[in-house]
Amino acid sequence: MRRLDKARQDPESTKAKTLEVARRVFGAYGYHGTTTRMIAKECGVDISTLYYHWGEKGDLYEAVVLDITER
Repeated sequence: MRRLDKARQDPESTKAKTLEVARRVFGAYGYHGTTTRMIAKECGVDISTLYYHWGEKGDLYEAVVLDITER
């Protein structure tokens, strides 16, 4: 099961909340203008939590793009 599917299963989960924030931050600053620290801070989670749920920045960005295109 993909990380994105897990986030969709539980909209109240940390995984889903970080996806939502990442979508907003990437939308505002673009891929290169966004850091994982910005997303973690906005979510109120530690950077290691973000990496645990999504992996690298590119993985999270890919999930955001897939979430947008698949809906």
